This record gives sequence, structure tokens and C-alpha cells, in this order.
Amino acid sequence: MPQRTKEMTFASLHHHTTFSYGDGYALPSAHVRRAEEIGLTALAATEHGNISSHVQLESAAKKAGIKPLFGVELYTGELGENATQRKNHLTVLAENQEGYGNLLRLVSSTYSEGFHYEPTADGAMLDRYKDGLVVLSGCQGSALFTAAVGGKHVAEGDASFARARRVASQFKRTLGERYYIEVQAFPELEKTNQANPMLARIAEELNIPLVVTFDCHYTIPEEKEMQKILKD
Repeated sequence: MPQRTKEMTFASLHHHTTFSYGDGYALPSAHVRRAEEIGLTALAATEHGNISSHVQLESAAKKAGIKPLFGVELYTGELGENATQRKNHLTVLAENQEGYGNLLRLVSSTYSEGFHYEPTADGAMLDRYKDGLVVLSGCQGSALFTAAVGGKHVAEGDASFARARRVASQFKRTLGERYYIEVQAFPELEKTNQANPMLARIAEELNIPLVVTFDCHYTIPEEKEMQKILKD
């Protein structure tokens, strides 16, 4: 987790604990303790496809005097006759009580209506439950990121600024001011270096706010190896 400075207060808005099964390490309480150590005032839980960590996050955060933020990293894709195993990721946060109710309904629907290999949301679900939610464009597995530089089911040769701009425009039409473009600070990853300038330009051209996240999956650098083991 990055550290708060006098110039900036950072909240980890894209954050995984052990409840991101196979892709996160340590209980919410450990993440809260680390957040407290480095001076964060708020911490989100955005597990893959589920909200199972929210109760533990809230309990630990209240004891530490940290504001808990409740969200999910959705699996998104087409459903129905065009359903596919290929999914993208989307970061969704509850803005208020209405939003939390809609977050619960949205996640429930991904299981009851949209389960196809993973609990899946499509555009219609997002539109139905968008009130009170804040939607970030997502990580390197998102529809926007892959449209810009490739990845998942988009070949690099098919990716482009124009394709990514169209994706962002579609999300903005559905979500309006609830949609934010998410950029991540991973200078060691070449695709991130390629994508971030494009995403910033799209944000400026379409008047969409930018949000910086770090897609945290553990509490300290030494736990990186454990997270790799879990993924394998």
C-alpha cells in the first residue's frame, strides 16, 4: 500500500484480501492494521465477484478509526445466447446506503441471472442497479484497458486509442457521472506505461474523471510470493 504524505491523502479503492479466493492474501483485519500503520484514513474491499469480506472489514476498520469502503471487482461480459467464458473486470464501489443496497442486488444478480463460469454482470445489470454506485473502469483485465493495448481476448493488433475511446463512451452513456477512468501506477509493466497516456487523453476528451489505484492483493512486499503461490 502506498503511504499517505502531507501533500496527498490516498485511499486504496481497488483492494483484495484473502476473500478474493486464490488471488489475495491476509484477512481484512491485517489489511486494516497495515492501513493504520501507514496512515491511511479509508480502505475499500473489492473482492473478485463477491462481497464476503465486508463484515470483517467494517468491524476491523471501526476499531482502527478507518473509514470502510464497500465494493466488488465484477466479472463482466455478454450473457444469454452470446455468453462467453472470456470476462473483463470492473471496479464498483457503493457511494451511499442506496448504493450499497444496489451493490448487493447487483452481486446477487451476477449469481442468480448471470452465472456463466463466473458470476457475471452485463450492461443491462449495471444500468438497472447503477444508482448510488461509483464505477471505475478497472485494471489490466478491464474492457477499457484491453481495448487500448490488448490482452485477454483482444489481440494487440486490434487494440487502439480509437477502440478504447469507444469503450469509454459506451460506459459513460450507461453510467454518466458515475463512471471514472482508472489508471494504475505500475511503471515496471510495459502495458501500463502504454495504456496510461491513452486513458488520460480519453478522460480529458470525454470529460471523465481519473482515479489512481494500486490493485493491492497483500499488505507488505514480502507477501508477494505467497500471493503468487495462491494464484498457481
